Amino acid sequence: MKRHFFTFLVVFIGFSQLGNAQPTNTNCGTAFIIADPIDYCSSFGEFNNINAGPGNPNVGTPNCWNDSNNDVWFRFISFARAINVTVSGNANGQMTGGTLVQPEVALYIDDGCQTYQQLRCDSDTQNDGATTIFRGDLTIGQSYLVRVGGRANTTGTFTICTRNFNPPQEPEQDCNLGSVLCDKSPFIVQSVIGAGVDNTEFGSIPCGTDEQGQVTNLVEDQSTWFQWTCDMPGTLTFILDPILPGDDLDWALYELPSGISNCGDKVHLRCAFNSPTNPDNCGDLTGMNDTDTEISEDFNCESNENGFVQSIVMQSGVSYALGISNFTSSGVGFEIEFGGTGTFQGPEAMFTIDPDEGLRCDTFFTVENFSSFINGTIVSYDWNFGEGAVPATADTEGPHPVIYNSFGDKFITLTIESDQGCIITEVLPLFAEPCCDDLTDIEIQLIDVQDLVCATIPDGSIEVAGANGTPQYQFSLDDSDFFPVTVFAGLDAGNYEIKIQDIKGCTDSVEVAITSPPELVVDAGPDVTVDLCFETQFSGSYAPVGVMDSISWNAQDTSDNNSLSCLDCLDPIAIAPGQTTYTLTVIDEVGCSASDEVTVFVEEDYPIYGPNIFTPNGDGFNDRFTLYGGPAAIIIREFYIYDRWGELIFYKEDVPLNDPDLGWNGDFKSDDLGTQVFSWFALIEFCDSDGPDDTRPYSGDITLIKG
Repeated sequence: MKRHFFTFLVVFIGFSQLGNAQPTNTNCGTAFIIADPIDYCSSFGEFNNINAGPGNPNVGTPNCWNDSNNDVWFRFISFARAINVTVSGNANGQMTGGTLVQPEVALYIDDGCQTYQQLRCDSDTQNDGATTIFRGDLTIGQSYLVRVGGRANTTGTFTICTRNFNPPQEPEQDCNLGSVLCDKSPFIVQSVIGAGVDNTEFGSIPCGTDEQGQVTNLVEDQSTWFQWTCDMPGTLTFILDPILPGDDLDWALYELPSGISNCGDKVHLRCAFNSPTNPDNCGDLTGMNDTDTEISEDFNCESNENGFVQSIVMQSGVSYALGISNFTSSGVGFEIEFGGTGTFQGPEAMFTIDPDEGLRCDTFFTVENFSSFINGTIVSYDWNFGEGAVPATADTEGPHPVIYNSFGDKFITLTIESDQGCIITEVLPLFAEPCCDDLTDIEIQLIDVQDLVCATIPDGSIEVAGANGTPQYQFSLDDSDFFPVTVFAGLDAGNYEIKIQDIKGCTDSVEVAITSPPELVVDAGPDVTVDLCFETQFSGSYAPVGVMDSISWNAQDTSDNNSLSCLDCLDPIAIAPGQTTYTLTVIDEVGCSASDEVTVFVEEDYPIYGPNIFTPNGDGFNDRFTLYGGPAAIIIREFYIYDRWGELIFYKEDVPLNDPDLGWNGDFKSDDLGTQVFSWFALIEFCDSDGPDDTRPYSGDITLIKG
């Protein structure tokens, strides 16, 4: 639901934000810019405060928070008199906006990250998974800061929404005292608490039908009322949206035959009292539209209901009343947006400035009122001439002489109230040209430059200050937007231009170079392929070489580090237990590090050889039968020999391989066996085994020859 209160162009260059990345808006100076706060809502879980840390330790903890160690910042310029900020996260597994448990939010005047004057604060002490703040007396054109954290230092992802609007008169809980609306501008009611003097004003209406079909007299708990008179006849639609997701909003619409504030003879027109119990049909939203045909929806949410009923056609000069109740009794309010072709009666706020062009700072101009109200009387004027204006405000009709002590975008706001309590606001955007002609030349001073410590880490910084101008000073890095930030950090090596600008529009600039040391480059050598448990020697290298450099090797699985002959040399010998990646890391004497990897690919071959004939005749040649294998084979864990009838002739454990002096000598129970064929079976442990019980089976035949 996009809202437009007035038309002008505002352009900001924002910064991208990844929901699960470490946040960049961890302090006031790097606050995320909400370019259009009128109707802004981030995507689900777009922002987070994970590892945000105490970005502004000199700010202090907001008075309703219990911790401020992980907080992130947002910045906006107010386009209207009121702001509502909602931050939603997670409550009992119900992730309405992200994973952040018990979010907290605070609102500040943005004076360039200097004093942090707190305006509002709220903390989710009830574990609702969301928190909201409201402020109704903002200065249009002024910059503000929003700070978001988690109660008890919790962290996670969250969604932030802002509604910047001009509020009507504060609504009351009884119909005859209801807020009088001048037009269809959308607005937010921050809270709905209490039912007023008369809690039965909804009366006996179709929405109160019980399960037996009897109409009951509805009782209010937490309610608020609005009134208006139709100007141009036409249709009326509206949408109610609770601030706290899941809240159950009920409402009833009436005609007031006797006019505004006369509710004794009100006539029921429409109502919807169903609840968001079935999200497939009735969700959080409720109201009137041009497509539904029912004129009422009662309790619960049947299959044919959706929370909306048919719009009405308003008649010129006829008054109406809308009562809204939060049946959930959360105390939290709602947002309302009107539609349709009919209009509301109200005064017209209008004013001009003289001269109407060529305005510059430090030069007087005149603001003249031309507001009118055909159907009543204007009883009050509330002027706000914007940031840097003298005078800043006024409460008479005028005309008013005004001067700006600073240049830039300005906003003049006039809020008028009718004799019926109807309030309307008009905003005029304008631009005050710089006024530097007769002023001392401003200077930008270079306070400190930090070059890169490591070539691959952008940790350079530039600190500047202003002199001989008119504070407050703002600074720009390489033609970015001007902000009251004096330190630019996280910079890579290169040449930068820093510009300064004061409130009169005077500017200066300075060129700054950030240098980098030579990049530390590490080479672990080429990948190699070897047979299982064959050794290979690495040939690591790096540059530049320093005396105090630290060298270390690590296997991908550090438990395999023992496969290296050394961990702190450049050329260790490796006997890889299988395909293994090794990382060579070098840390130089100032703490910069670089790494490279080498992978040993292993041909997993397990060859075992057993002779097929042996002659135990005592000639010292081929007198015993054993098994042979390469470096991968460690030991014969179990060795069996059977005759042709399956009788076990020989058994031995833990027999070394490749030793012709070990093994079977051809005897059985001291008997000298004759020539014949035997079968053998062996369990052999290899170098990549997990232990003595991890073996591979082998078998074959052996011919014993005697004679």
